[in-house]
Amino acid sequence: MTSFDWALKKISKLASFTTAKLVLEIGAGSFTRSAKIASCYPDKQVFAPDFSRSNQAKNTIASYSGLDNFNPITFDCRENIFSENLFDFSFSIAVGEHIRELDVFLANLSKSLKPLGSYYFIQSPFWSSYKGHHYKHWRPEVVKVFGGYKHLIYDYYEMEKYLRATDLPSSVDVEDALFAIYRRGDLSRLSISATRSIIEHSSFSIKLWEPILDECYDPVAAKTVCDLKPVDINPGDLLFKGVIAELVNCKTLF
Repeated sequence: MTSFDWALKKISKLASFTTAKLVLEIGAGSFTRSAKIASCYPDKQVFAPDFSRSNQAKNTIASYSGLDNFNPITFDCRENIFSENLFDFSFSIAVGEHIRELDVFLANLSKSLKPLGSYYFIQSPFWSSYKGHHYKHWRPEVVKVFGGYKHLIYDYYEMEKYLRATDLPSSVDVEDALFAIYRRGDLSRLSISATRSIIEHSSFSIKLWEPILDECYDPVAAKTVCDLKPVDINPGDLLFKGVIAELVNCKTLF
């Protein structure tokens, strides 16, 4: 278990995971987490879909090709290719913010999960957080350019005007930034409260909901966002960058 990252360490302690026989990772990315689960838990069948395969993903698949219980798959998680009532447990890490049709995804996942099956996810950053624009948000000089929740205050054309009038670092390309923030197809642009509302109107019930405070929260800039109200975001949304949650599939209880 020592090779588990922080997310897998949390997952491995869940009762819903411990008893699961069929596990589904949503948006497997590099496939590393699913491969490690399959390696450490030979009694579990692990299915790992993602819509594309990076070189790192291909290397992971090759390295764990000898595992009969590791099943990497290429497909869009908003679709559904699995039988109904198949999986006991599903999870995703930093994927939910990239699912634009969250309601469709949850409906399809509900079909694939068994009644009372669990969906555990860690999601960050939400669109409503300081780095929610998702454009190279791990780079300090880029965060500075988009600081003050500009992605919430400006529309596409206002942002373009601002960027073209600003002395930008070499890591910021105006066209790339505009596309990534406003027109990128795999970004949900949902706040934390909007996400929760969609979940509450799905066939899942919320077993665990632990918001993650945003260490970059700017109260002065947040007040500007709330005063201008350029987007449908509650003031409390700005306090959080993410959430740790577990949902229970209650489709048979309705």
